[in-house]
Amino acid sequence: MLFSSARIHDTMNGILLSLLFALSAMYLGSMSWMAATGLSPLILAIFMGMIYANTLRSKLPAEWVPGVQFTAKNILRLSIILYGFRLTFHEIASLGWQVLALDLAVIVSTLGLAWLVGTKLLGMDRDSSLLVGSGSGICGAAAVLATEGTLQSEPYKTASAVATVVIFGTISMLLYPLAQTHGWLGLTDKQFGIWSGATIHEVAQVVAAGNLAGGVSYADAVLVKMGRVLLMAPVLLFIRWLLQYFATHSKSGKATKAPTPPWFILYFIAVVALNSLDLIPKSMVNAINQIDQLLLVAAMAALGIESTWEKITASGPKSFMLASVLFVWLSVGGLMVVKTFF
Repeated sequence: MLFSSARIHDTMNGILLSLLFALSAMYLGSMSWMAATGLSPLILAIFMGMIYANTLRSKLPAEWVPGVQFTAKNILRLSIILYGFRLTFHEIASLGWQVLALDLAVIVSTLGLAWLVGTKLLGMDRDSSLLVGSGSGICGAAAVLATEGTLQSEPYKTASAVATVVIFGTISMLLYPLAQTHGWLGLTDKQFGIWSGATIHEVAQVVAAGNLAGGVSYADAVLVKMGRVLLMAPVLLFIRWLLQYFATHSKSGKATKAPTPPWFILYFIAVVALNSLDLIPKSMVNAINQIDQLLLVAAMAALGIESTWEKITASGPKSFMLASVLFVWLSVGGLMVVKTFF
């Protein structure tokens, strides 16, 4: 038992190590020059963990490893559940059906393309393909973490998917405002906000892109982006149902083990419902969100600590090839949709 009297000290040391990385990443991310890059503490934490994994990991006591793994799995799920305190059903309704339809189309098409290109053309495994697809199509690192919890995939696959979010999300964050300010796109400020909110990977990157473009389209960008965040739960539940369907209807005619039900997503929805009732004081909700941010960043750090370079590169450059296809799909396809319908 991880928390038995004989092991609790070592388990807590592994958890505290992850929290130490999280606090460091949050401090670094709070600096103005780092915030301007669009790199959130989530991204910083996983890269700090990966640097440690590939340099000093041999110095990590083996007895602490279960605590790190507990953070990467169990605390991860808790942080996703508490993420629901950032959202309300009122916010969902306020978006309007047009924005939700656009966001849903972006998510479904991106995940479908990720599955098709990843598994059929690039020969990637199912989990890696869906992790890259969720990071690109839903909401960056947070979506990768939530999808990892649904699929129960290996940490190094999660780290690889997050790396693609960083690279192509950063490219979008810098390229979109550059094209807009030079008049290469022919978009209005509102159209640019919708386009960037619907297609840029991370929330922080969307905020940065809106500011770099002059800040006029900031509100629209964030609003559309939040629509993708709000759709995360139902989309992951659908993914789970779909995987269960294929697992029980395999070509061999034999039922195979279905993925574990993502109960944490149901709890996430319950927390959103609770938050929508406005029964909890705002000060308490703000405190919960701060704690949740720490837990989420700690989970990212733990995933990084569990991700050695050998594991990440085991599948070769396929994750980055898939992410590049999705980047073109999102940027070019999204641009055409926005120009046509908005």
